[in-house]
Amino acid sequence: MLGVVAVIAIAATGGGGKKPAAQTTTPPPTVSTRPTVSSSPSTTVTPSATATATAPNLASITVDVLNGTLRPGLAKALADKLKADGYTVKMFGNQAAHQTQTTIYYTAASKAAAEALLSAHPELKRFAPAPAGQKVTLTVVIGDDYKAA
Repeated sequence: MLGVVAVIAIAATGGGGKKPAAQTTTPPPTVSTRPTVSSSPSTTVTPSATATATAPNLASITVDVLNGTLRPGLAKALADKLKADGYTVKMFGNQAAHQTQTTIYYTAASKAAAEALLSAHPELKRFAPAPAGQKVTLTVVIGDDYKAA
């Protein structure tokens, strides 16, 4: 029985002390990431929208500033700031009605001016269409939520 086990062991290992033939495998292909040179280079230029955008003429934008709160001096302080920026402030003062939210009111053709003012002064919070009868381009009504920047 010992002889049978030895024969089986020799047969399982490839017999007679021979080493099994080495298996060959194909190596994976290599990928080259070297740039190629073109015989006719081309350049594409894409214009930028921000490069061609022009700032509004602030002096042409008329603004009224009204204080809709009980805190004194807010309208004058904001009016002075807007004048320093270049806006034409027609008047400033107090609004009879209480205002909780600071709002820029704009006339029909001046939404872009309201957007520009809000972008420059995010403390003004929001803008909305003006009520009928507004004579100036923009009217800023300071509300309780106003925090001077």
